[in-house]
Amino acid sequence: MSREYWVYSPKQKKGKPTEKDKKELENFFAPLIEQFKRQYIKPEPDKYYVYTSEIYCKWYQHFFYLCEKNITDSPNNLAKESEYKFVRLKFNGNNKFDFSYFRHTGQWHLVADDLTKEECLEMITGNPVFHPLG
Repeated sequence: MSREYWVYSPKQKKGKPTEKDKKELENFFAPLIEQFKRQYIKPEPDKYYVYTSEIYCKWYQHFFYLCEKNITDSPNNLAKESEYKFVRLKFNGNNKFDFSYFRHTGQWHLVADDLTKEECLEMITGNPVFHPLG
């Protein structure tokens, strides 16, 4: 006969990014963002269709996002501007991140957890699924 017991198991607290952590990650991904800008922002886009006008990064709480801003001048579209987040890194502390990308289903999909920023960069550059729609 087996007995079941309740055991206290505290949740592991994830580190909150400091301003230094945020700036360091932004600076680390700046060359990649510049590369994406050269690759995906067209100098003279067809403004009737949706086109990428900006690629940038931003923080929200303990999430770091790579984003693109899309614009259209078509009268058929309800929104002239839209933001699309294509990669999300969840800060876990100690230079560790959970890596997710935004799927066509409208959900974030966790690809890997506890990666370093270098491993995250390698995943982004190595797979076009993690690139802007452009």
